[in-house]
Amino acid sequence: MDLLISRENICLDDYFEVVFTIEFEKGENVSEIAKKIATDLNVGSWKTIKTLTSLSEKHLVLVIDELPRRKDVTCCQIRIAIPVLNIDPEIGGIPHLLSMLGMVFTLSFIKKIRLEEIAIPQSFAQKFTGPKFNFNDLLSLFQLKTIRPLIGFMIKPRVGYSTDEIIKIAKEILIGGADFICDDDITVSPSCTPIYDRVKALKQLVNEVEQKTGCRKHIMVNITSSPTNIIDIAKKCVELGTGFFYVNPFVCGFSIIELLRKEFPNIPIVGSRTFHGVMTRDPSQGIDLSVFLKLARLCGIDAMQIGSISGQSIHKHYEDENSLKKNIRCLREKFFNFKSSTPVICGGIDISNISENIRIAGKEIIFQIGTGMLLHPDGPKSGAKAILDLIEGLSYGKTYEEILKSSKELKKYWESRKNET
Repeated sequence: MDLLISRENICLDDYFEVVFTIEFEKGENVSEIAKKIATDLNVGSWKTIKTLTSLSEKHLVLVIDELPRRKDVTCCQIRIAIPVLNIDPEIGGIPHLLSMLGMVFTLSFIKKIRLEEIAIPQSFAQKFTGPKFNFNDLLSLFQLKTIRPLIGFMIKPRVGYSTDEIIKIAKEILIGGADFICDDDITVSPSCTPIYDRVKALKQLVNEVEQKTGCRKHIMVNITSSPTNIIDIAKKCVELGTGFFYVNPFVCGFSIIELLRKEFPNIPIVGSRTFHGVMTRDPSQGIDLSVFLKLARLCGIDAMQIGSISGQSIHKHYEDENSLKKNIRCLREKFFNFKSSTPVICGGIDISNISENIRIAGKEIIFQIGTGMLLHPDGPKSGAKAILDLIEGLSYGKTYEEILKSSKELKKYWESRKNET
């Protein structure tokens, strides 16, 4: 049975269109490799069996017959069409889709394979809610009228701090100008600061700072947990006063976003991406981050980490701005009738690279900043104030030099960084 089909003869709303980059042995026929991949997804057998010829055509995984986009003689891109009829969006859903996409990664006749893109048909997507809060919705939760990036302090150090120590630093940073306090990606409920104690104390602090400054503040609590407990944990955190959930779909599963969205329609959900590097880091193997971002948005994520450019962090983020822009597009571009998700810029952010990230990502973003708020010579309050002055100034169209003249906190911070050896 011929599994090749031309683009003109296929209704793409009936299929997931999937783009793979494959590496193979020199001399192999690309079309034959693509057909082997489709055959495996159809039959799952190491030997030809008669039932292949009796499979209903509308359920067959096909190869879109077009000239492969070659990178070199042993590497090219192929397009596979997976019938939407094969994956029920409610019984199976995203887990079933990922199971099918992951099946091809262990095929022995491929040296390396990377999932680059996926187009999701409307007939599948319409069963999902997508995000509840776009950037303007999030901005309104902070009662901000000026369009500028939201500023969050991600608690550092990651481990060892007691709740009292966290409160002491968080108070200075909130008064200095940060909009919210965010748990670290790998802080959930360590014995030194149990989650419920931490949320209760932070909510009391937020109330105190709001009264003092007249500015709306929030808590973003990391509830990354087993599906067995996550709803109960989330309910308790809402009762204690959290205004945002922070959760990692890479380890909880993307369907946990669907569950939280359904149970807590009025709480924004922000996604952590810790663990993504296991699947995304090798540019010739694994899955491109943009695929996961599209799935997260489908499931209802309101904001999602995408890394940064020129970050000071020792972790790998991006080698060039094109990758960052690609991931931003996945969160913002038209995707049927879904709202956009907000890009979360994170990883080594400080006064030296904020302007570059705003240039690339625009003002409708969230900054998660940790160490960058703590290095000011006058302490974290001045660090937060310097960053707020810089972000507000850039949002009003001022140059860095103009902002330095009007902000003594930023000027002193800049001088201290300039003098570092």
